[in-house]
Amino acid sequence: MKVSKSFAWSSAHLLPNHNGKCARLHGHNYLAEIMIDTADIPDRREDRSSEGMVLDFYVLAELVGPGLIDLWDHRFIAAGDEWPWDAGHLVVPDEFVRLGVRTTAENLAAILAEEVRDRLFNRGFSCRYVTARVWETPKAFGESSTPGSTLWLNTQAAMIGMMEFRTAKLDHLVAAPKGDARE
Repeated sequence: MKVSKSFAWSSAHLLPNHNGKCARLHGHNYLAEIMIDTADIPDRREDRSSEGMVLDFYVLAELVGPGLIDLWDHRFIAAGDEWPWDAGHLVVPDEFVRLGVRTTAENLAAILAEEVRDRLFNRGFSCRYVTARVWETPKAFGESSTPGSTLWLNTQAAMIGMMEFRTAKLDHLVAAPKGDARE
């Protein structure tokens, strides 16, 4: 099962090493879609919904808005090594947000997917994947999916290990000659 919610914000950015018009300072009215894929994973939260919800939309909004997209809204988002940081002597105001990577749609999607996954895990949610799709224009987007929480990955690895153990044990039993003691 999956749940998805959209978020909008406006930011300025530039891609200084790009061979094209995106090398100039410009902005976008971004739209991000965040999708959580639980694939029937047991939820370890004590306050989980008994109504069949994957995740309450309000909770997803709390995870994505404050401290993430809200910090990017109406600001200049950048890797941090381009103008105005490269001028050295300038004081960079709060309206400038340093993300540590070039601010392509693909990189913004990767930041969102990984951050939302971590925030979900910290709140007690398990998921298989978190996918973020970031639209720069109505016709162009970048997308990134990141594997779910460590809890889910460890559960899957343990289940695979158990299946391999059981299979090996069954193979041993099937291969045993008649008359041998079987476990």
